[in-house]
Amino acid sequence: MDKGADTTIALKKMRKPNDGLDETTGAAPRSTSDQDTTSGQSAASQDGPKTQAAKGTTSGKDAKDNKKEPSKPIQQVWHSGDFRKTPRSQPPYNGLKITADYTLGATGQFEFVKITFTDHTNVKSGLSSTIDKLFTGDDWTPVPKPESSKPTKDTQPDATKGTPPPDPSKPSDFTVKGHVKISSEPNGKFLRLRLKSGLPPGFQQLGFIMRLTPPPSDS
Repeated sequence: MDKGADTTIALKKMRKPNDGLDETTGAAPRSTSDQDTTSGQSAASQDGPKTQAAKGTTSGKDAKDNKKEPSKPIQQVWHSGDFRKTPRSQPPYNGLKITADYTLGATGQFEFVKITFTDHTNVKSGLSSTIDKLFTGDDWTPVPKPESSKPTKDTQPDATKGTPPPDPSKPSDFTVKGHVKISSEPNGKFLRLRLKSGLPPGFQQLGFIMRLTPPPSDS
C-alpha cells in the first residue's frame, strides 16, 4: 500500500458521522413532505372540453361538490345568454332556461338525467317541456313539444284585484327546436345542445352547457 492510500484511510477514520447529511453535497436529504406537489394537480380544474360552448350561465353545485352525498338529488340550471333578470313587457318576454335533475349513485355516477326546457319567449311565466330520462348512451334526442299549458301560481287571476285570467298558452308558443345529448369527454360528462329558440330568426344554442360528473381523476 502506498503512502497516498494510507493518508486517505486515516482521514476517513478521523471524520465524524455525517448525521444524515448527503456525502457528496453535505446537505440534508429532502423529505417527502417538502417535495413539489404541483405536478400532481389534475387538469380537472377545467370545466369543460376545449370546444365551442353555448353562451349562458349555469348555477347549482357541480357534481364534484356533491359526490360525497350520493343520495342527495342534484339540480343544475342554465340560462341562455339573452335571459334577463326582469322580463320584458311584451314578447319576447325572456330567454330559455334548462334544468338538469339527477342523483349520483354510490360510485359517484348517475343512471339518467331529467332535462326540463322552460321557454319564456311568448309566455312570461314560462312554457315547459321535459325529457324524463336522458341516458349517457342516447344519441341526439329531440326537444319535445309541451302537451298543454298549466297555469302557475304567478299566472293565476287575483279575484281581489280584479285581475283577468291570462290568455291560455298554446304549444306553438314554445319556440325551442333542436336536440340534446349527454356527451362523454375525457374530463367528465357534459350536457350538450344543438338547438334554436326565441322569435325569428332565433338564437342558436350550440355546445356544452354544464358538467354533470367530475373528471375521472377526481372520482
